[in-house]
Amino acid sequence: AKQLAEFLANANIDGQVDVYLREGRTSYEIIRAESENADIVFLGMRSPLEDESADEYSHYYRQTINHADGMPTTILVLAAEQVNFNNLYKLN
Repeated sequence: AKQLAEFLANANIDGQVDVYLREGRTSYEIIRAESENADIVFLGMRSPLEDESADEYSHYYRQTINHADGMPTTILVLAAEQVNFNNLYKLN
């Protein structure tokens, strides 16, 4: 959390880092509870696995859509590549 907070400060991004313990909850339950007053939610999705069929990935996609039920307006984001944000924002 400290590293992310430093990144936000160095990138001049007005943001806040919050860490939540699962305590028996799923990630989706935590996101739903903590974003109930948000205007928008960005929800990361994984890219298709190397040997995954279109039907299998479609099943994963439908499950993700179902998990987003009850959340504010939700944008699904394909979190597919490793990005060095320090280089992207020319930090450090």
